[in-house]
Amino acid sequence: MRIPIKPGMFQADISPAALVRETISANQLETLETIQRRVLWLATLIIHHANHVRPNPDDSKIGGHQASSAS
Repeated sequence: MRIPIKPGMFQADISPAALVRETISANQLETLETIQRRVLWLATLIIHHANHVRPNPDDSKIGGHQASSAS
C-alpha cells in the first residue's frame, strides 16, 4: 500500500532521511539518549524481576529470544 504524502508523491518514493525537516541540538540528542538508556534499563529490570524475583511456582520464564520458545 502506498501512502500519499503530497499530491503525486508517495511514501515509497521518499527515503526516510528526506522526511526529516529539522535537526536537533546536542542537548536534545543527549536528552533522547538518556531516555533511551532508562527505557532499556527498565525493560531489563522488568524481565529480571519476572524471572528471578517474583514468585514463580511453575518455573516459567519471561523474555529471551523468540527461537528459544519455538517448537
